[in-house]
Amino acid sequence: ALGDVIVEVNGKDAGMEGELGPLLPPAKATPVRLKVVRYVKRDDHAAEVLAKAKSKVEAALALPTLAEEASRKEVEERRRVLSAAVNVGKRARLDAKQIQRLEIWLHALPPPPEPTRVEVEPPEAADAGSGGAPD
Repeated sequence: ALGDVIVEVNGKDAGMEGELGPLLPPAKATPVRLKVVRYVKRDDHAAEVLAKAKSKVEAALALPTLAEEASRKEVEERRRVLSAAVNVGKRARLDAKQIQRLEIWLHALPPPPEPTRVEVEPPEAADAGSGGAPD
């Protein structure tokens, strides 16, 4: 496997060059005892991501209760914070009870406002009103 290094063959130091041929017994049927060291790179990034996820979930759990007369902007900001904390917490596989509590708070928020629809009259209809003849 990648990252494995043979350091001894039958109790003899394999050296840094990796020349194993002289250390192997002449008879192919003779068992060989190897000492192998596995080098593993620590993934500090994963620990950092987990710490950030925990921080985001804890911050969301510590939010004060939203006032009944909260503005639409405040409600939408709370929705954004809770939603982000739920998503990050699920991806990091954090405490399911904390995530569930955040989801309950998220669903208890008033529904987001419907997007405003603006109807625009197509250009052909505007031309039809003038008789269609250019001036």
